[in-house]
Parts: sequence; structure tokens; C-alpha cells
Amino acid sequence: MTKEELITNIDQFKEMNVYTLGIHHAALNAKDMLKSAIKNEECDNMYEEWENLIWKDIEDKDINQIQKILNRILKKSPKQNIACYQDKPVEIDI
Repeated sequence: MTKEELITNIDQFKEMNVYTLGIHHAALNAKDMLKSAIKNEECDNMYEEWENLIWKDIEDKDINQIQKILNRILKKSPKQNIACYQDKPVEIDI
């Protein structure tokens, strides 16, 4: 609802708590995902210190390529990749 709609229909909202709407856009971080996946692989299947070795093979350009793919995926359906939440209270002073 817009500010104008709230003002026009103020009688309906006098006794209610009204809040602004916050929006969170999904964001996937390639480096964080790699850290998690590598740590899990080391713990579940690989040997101690494998994590340190594999990171030596991962270059910034690799992470950037993965990040581009993640960004492209999120852009395909932007309306489904957002979450709305109750943000700041609106003070109604009549």
C-alpha cells in the first residue's frame, strides 16, 4: 500500500500497527559456497589438509566465473528470488 492509500483509508488503520515493507534480494556468494563445499568434502570423504591443497588450485578467476553463473541464475526469476519482511513501524500522528 502506498502512503497516499494509507492516508486516504486512515480510519481503517488507526488501531493497527502499520509497518514499512523491507525487501531482501537473494544473493549467493561463490567463495562462501566453495568454502562450505570444500570443508564438507574434506570432512566426509577426503584426508586431513586436503582443504589447504585444493585452495592452492583455485584462482580468483575461477571464483569470478562461478559468481557470474550464480548471478545469472538468480536473474532468471527475480520475482521469486526476493523475500519481504516487516521493517520499520509507521507512526500515525493525527
